[in-house]
Amino acid sequence: MSMKTKKENSYFKQNIQRNLLNETNFLQNLEVEHNAPALSVNSTYIHQMFEAQVTQTPDAVAVVFDNKYFTCQQLNQRANQLAHYLQSLGVGPEVLVGICIRSLEIVVGLLGILKAGGAYVPLEPEYPLERLSFILQETQVEVLLTQKRLAQSLPASRSLIYLDSDGEVISQQSEENLVCETTESNLTYVIYTSGSTGQPKGVMICHAGICNQLCWRQNTFPLTTADKVLLSFSFSFDPSVWQIFWPLSCGAKLVLARPGGHQDSAYLVKLIAEQQITTIAMVPAMLRLFLEERDVDACKYLRYIFCGGEALPAELQTRFFTRLNIDNVLHNVYGPTEASIDATYYYCDRNSNYRIAPIGRPIANTQIYILNPELQPVPVGVPGELYISGSGLARGYLNRPELTAEKFIPHPFNSEPGIRLYKTFVHTMGGNVLGYRSLAHYLGQDQPFYGLQAKGLDGKQTPHTRVEEMAADYIREIQDFQPFGPYFIGGYSFGGLIAYEMARQLQAQGQKIAVLVLVDTYNRQGLEFEKLSLRSKFSWHLNNLLRLKLKAEFTYIKQKLKQRFYSQKQSTVSLQTTPLQAAFDQALKTYVPQVYSGKLLLFRATQQHKSWSPSMKIDSQLGWGKLVAGGIEIKDLPGHHFNLLREPCVQILAESLQAYLDSMQASE
Repeated sequence: MSMKTKKENSYFKQNIQRNLLNETNFLQNLEVEHNAPALSVNSTYIHQMFEAQVTQTPDAVAVVFDNKYFTCQQLNQRANQLAHYLQSLGVGPEVLVGICIRSLEIVVGLLGILKAGGAYVPLEPEYPLERLSFILQETQVEVLLTQKRLAQSLPASRSLIYLDSDGEVISQQSEENLVCETTESNLTYVIYTSGSTGQPKGVMICHAGICNQLCWRQNTFPLTTADKVLLSFSFSFDPSVWQIFWPLSCGAKLVLARPGGHQDSAYLVKLIAEQQITTIAMVPAMLRLFLEERDVDACKYLRYIFCGGEALPAELQTRFFTRLNIDNVLHNVYGPTEASIDATYYYCDRNSNYRIAPIGRPIANTQIYILNPELQPVPVGVPGELYISGSGLARGYLNRPELTAEKFIPHPFNSEPGIRLYKTFVHTMGGNVLGYRSLAHYLGQDQPFYGLQAKGLDGKQTPHTRVEEMAADYIREIQDFQPFGPYFIGGYSFGGLIAYEMARQLQAQGQKIAVLVLVDTYNRQGLEFEKLSLRSKFSWHLNNLLRLKLKAEFTYIKQKLKQRFYSQKQSTVSLQTTPLQAAFDQALKTYVPQVYSGKLLLFRATQQHKSWSPSMKIDSQLGWGKLVAGGIEIKDLPGHHFNLLREPCVQILAESLQAYLDSMQASE
């Protein structure tokens, strides 16, 4: 990846004005069929949708976590008691209430806040203390729902309600439904996403948008009382909203995964099979791991799989249909947090010719426009920027009126007061550099971000087999675009090795490196390996084998035997690898980094993935200490090596990186 500062990129933001459409085509593009779907939304509040369901199926199981559960009536009564208690503390419309819980009580807490008329602010226990403090300070919540065991991880000076120990006080409240005093324009929740300034920004979502989302889902993908929906996202990410409230609103069962379980593909397969889950959501990266699990074919009850957050490539769709062999189940969805979860959807077809799944058509009561810089629709095939309008748009950003005005603009084609467009900054024609997509998204458009594609990715060119060659090739590419420094260069994992070598070669040219960023990149030459006992080796290999399907088990064993008995012949042929991967493997084995005279910003995972060899001894600087003459600044990230560019780790990475870049610019 390559980055530039806002000031240095100003030239590239200039656009040449051009009139692409005549008046007739202009109007035709606005009246296209895909922007037409409308749906009548009967209820304006999600907690009332649940209350209506309680009257129909009071004794049905509403939510399950581990071996515990609540029926619809039990859940409603407990939520009512909490709501009455919260109202006695002053909670009502437009009052924000924090919630930081890990248990079945999280659903009680969310419903209780909404029934009281308030809006919830989700807080993850794993968040760094600085992030939690920032959110609590900006939202100014006076009441925070949590558990005793989590209190020590929260900032002080808050009115804490412990749902696991304050039950006696709360249980004295009425079990009856409350009189609703909110309106559809009142807040439902404020969820924080990373901002382009390095600070999280709170997206304010109202009842109207969420009810539209749930009604569209139930109308398009009907759930019944026989369905079971898995909460597979952290509740601090907006897909969790539909995963929680959609099943509650229509009588389906909500199943909660264990903490951290949404990142464990083996656990998810086991849980989905055991609980007979019918509805799940995954990012493509997790779907890929999910499909590699040996027992994935046991997930035979799946009816709806929603995939979003990243591009969904054709080969992954093919893999899905090959492994599970079910049609009309996989759906690609797209939507920023600012659009009340999903704004578009696409039915994935095994016979599709798309290289990447399209984002599809708008959901009900939502309009999508692809516009040029003059806010005019572009013809088919011409790149433009995606704009979203409709009932799902957020109110804006909490305490950020200028940013709200920048991103939520007056609707240029609708004179009705208050109708707006949300500018996504997502371009409709992109490249194949997808691994950094989420990071680029969270950095925002104000921080331009350029991906460098590997030679040979198209299958036509011969890939480089040495890191030095790759670096030189990339330098030629970026200097065609930016001939002189300063350069902002970074990379993740193997890409970090290339970025390091690029920085060295650019310095040799006399160019200035403003910053070199490595994301969990190891200098293999600087690592040490300790000798393991036979028992330790056996335990480690057995653990790896248990995570593989049968065919992959044989491949794994053959690879290990090959390494053991033929290493002296220096065989470099890797079983079942592409030419590009084989080239990467060779480059990785032969690269010997040399001294770099600049400074290094090193992001480091705090968890070690279970598949990594226990013999590897990792020092605090990942092997770079003796090579980087200008010093190393280390920033730790929650997560392991393989999920740093996925939610939720990628948000924290983006915030930390943007804050570092901003501090650099401020000091100039």
